[in-house]
Amino acid sequence: MARHHRHRSGDGSPVGGRLAPRPRKGRRRRQAAGRARRPLRQPDLHARARPGARHGTRPVTTGATRSDLEELYRSYADELHAFLWRRAGQTGADLLGDVFVVALQRLNDLPAPHLRRAWLYGTARRLLLAQGRAAGRRTRAEVERSRLHDPLSGSAEEGSARAAAVRMALASLREIDRELIRLTEWEQLPVTEAAVVLGLRPGTARMRLLRARRALAGHDALVALLPPTSASADTLEVPKPQCAL
Repeated sequence: MARHHRHRSGDGSPVGGRLAPRPRKGRRRRQAAGRARRPLRQPDLHARARPGARHGTRPVTTGATRSDLEELYRSYADELHAFLWRRAGQTGADLLGDVFVVALQRLNDLPAPHLRRAWLYGTARRLLLAQGRAAGRRTRAEVERSRLHDPLSGSAEEGSARAAAVRMALASLREIDRELIRLTEWEQLPVTEAAVVLGLRPGTARMRLLRARRALAGHDALVALLPPTSASADTLEVPKPQCAL
């Protein structure tokens, strides 16, 4: 006896008394292979090197003139020199000229005037990182020579002790949090500018800074250097040794 098959569509419903044809396995394989051959979007390998690119906070560029660059040098050269020296001693301070060479080369890409100070700090920081990778760790003698004297104190010995306490306290933080403390406490950058330097959103930078200050407020060696009114998380002022840390 002949069997009668009621054909169904793909969702199982009968269709004209015959089964609806199913896609062949070979066709499905060819379709999948075609999708696999579609070109993928190529990543921008240089995106992470741009200020703010990590979190989509890259400042809009407006360009600048040579007179603008000269004004930037007059306004910020001294504080950038101190920033570089505190990070790497004289070898870091020697990078000051390189910062403004980069600025000259990128004259048409400079951000809006209110963000140019942060841009310069970000450039200086990246040059320091590149220098550190190229030269490796400094010798112990070089490190000790850069820490011999702290002008905040009355003697080299006292300055060395203060620097050691600050260094130990900062070492308990993550690198990005240490840099937030340095930029806001020592360089006196507003947190919004520090966020641009580090490629963070302002809200993220504020939260990380608050947590870092709370962590430092619980560090006994650091708190011992501060007056009682400056030892809480809200009023904490990290001493600024004028030596490489």
